[in-house]
Amino acid sequence: MRETRSVNRDLLPQQRSELKSILAGYDACDIFNCDETGLYLKLEPRKTLAHGPVSGKKLAKDRVSLLITCNAVGDEKLPLLFIHSIKDPRAMRGIDKKSLGVWYYHNKSAWMQRSIFASY
Repeated sequence: MRETRSVNRDLLPQQRSELKSILAGYDACDIFNCDETGLYLKLEPRKTLAHGPVSGKKLAKDRVSLLITCNAVGDEKLPLLFIHSIKDPRAMRGIDKKSLGVWYYHNKSAWMQRSIFASY
């Protein structure tokens, strides 16, 4: 919602045509798109089907970030980029992070940083 307010809608047609002309020289299989999302690992539902709102509990704030990437055709998907706030979580001690099938990174906030994206 915040991102939509920052867009100048009057410039969209011009910027779309500029982007199409830039991408015209590339095959769709060589154009990639990525999107970042947050995942709250221990957050319980605020409502249940049987009892309505759940009250009296603090909301868990344990969060990780995920970056999902694939090409425009959809036939090539890169491994998930997983950002945790802990370098070596207790449940994963002794496990080689490279064997997980994701690109594992960590920082205090579990947010994307310029250095992580550059490495990716």
